[in-house]
Amino acid sequence: MEVIVAIPAYNAEENIRYLVDSLLIQKETNFLIKKIIVYSDASTDKTIKSLQNIKNRKLLLIDSTKRRGFAGAVKFILRNYILSDAVLLLNDDIIITDNSFVEKIVNKYSKAQNAGLVCANPMPLKSNRFIENAVSSGYFAYKRMSMYLSNGINIFTCDGKLMLLSREFINTINLPKNESLMGNVDAYFYFVCKKNKFNYIFVPNALYYFRSPSTIADFVKWQKRNYMSHEILNKTFGSIVEKEFRKPKIIFLYFRIVEFLRNPFGSLVIFLLGIYCSNNTKLRSNEFNSKWDIVRSTKTIKLHH
Repeated sequence: MEVIVAIPAYNAEENIRYLVDSLLIQKETNFLIKKIIVYSDASTDKTIKSLQNIKNRKLLLIDSTKRRGFAGAVKFILRNYILSDAVLLLNDDIIITDNSFVEKIVNKYSKAQNAGLVCANPMPLKSNRFIENAVSSGYFAYKRMSMYLSNGINIFTCDGKLMLLSREFINTINLPKNESLMGNVDAYFYFVCKKNKFNYIFVPNALYYFRSPSTIADFVKWQKRNYMSHEILNKTFGSIVEKEFRKPKIIFLYFRIVEFLRNPFGSLVIFLLGIYCSNNTKLRSNEFNSKWDIVRSTKTIKLHH
């Protein structure tokens, strides 16, 4: 089995070298990483320059002068570089510490029947910053609920920081000309996967790491985008969206209470900010920006070797 790894990147000089290095040392048992593509979406920093001294035939650098945004970059990659059995799409601001990481994903995918979309298990990095810690508390409540439901096979574990798409599934996707209609790309692919009768797979033991927003402005930007995307998906896919996103109230409340007891003030702040974001975005999905909407504090990842 052959896999292409693709990273749509924008102003990712702080982390992109570490991410690519972690991919180049991955174990490849019963599969082959054919290419590692870094697509720089008209970055204005040293995203490409930081990678140019890597001498490896697998690495392909694309320095685009046209800014497409994440959805547009994904479209470009899927239309031009599907020369493998599957494509693994990665965000530029994640950390992989396990050299069997890709192997775990591919193994689970290979054993599944009619797999279309596969996601792994994101974990927020620890922090002493108040907002970042509070956001992570809210995330853990959400995460524990998602793991409880159907062993993680649900929309709540589908996270666009990492997605593996089978070639068969990709061939059935009719990507819209207007990228804004895709909303957040992960949920869009999830619902296309369901609609086109493919199976969604979740790999809990494939852990990777990310940084939660550490400022109120970044958290609000992040949440508003999610709410706008939800409204867009409602228009595209209909009633299945509300059905899939419906949280079991008692279960979710239980996990929120658990996190509240661990971080009372932070949990309250995030809860109130969430209400604010929800009330201010439900009627504004037409303002959704398909270009990169940078949450800057999530890109400040520091690695220690």
